[in-house]
Amino acid sequence: MKGAGNGRGLRLAIGALSLAGATLMVCGFLIEAGWLVGVGGWTVIAAVLIAFLYRPGRPPGGL
Repeated sequence: MKGAGNGRGLRLAIGALSLAGATLMVCGFLIEAGWLVGVGGWTVIAAVLIAFLYRPGRPPGGL
């Protein structure tokens, strides 16, 4: 397992998920497609959950 590279890749994935979700939501609003807004919303929620669950400085299973 890599030290610094692992956190960098995860931050990149969180950013990509956030950007994709926001793009889907805006496109859904513009073309009035509710399902597209929903997919974008869930994508942003997934990015936020990953960001909250992953704490780079916290020891595994610790406080």
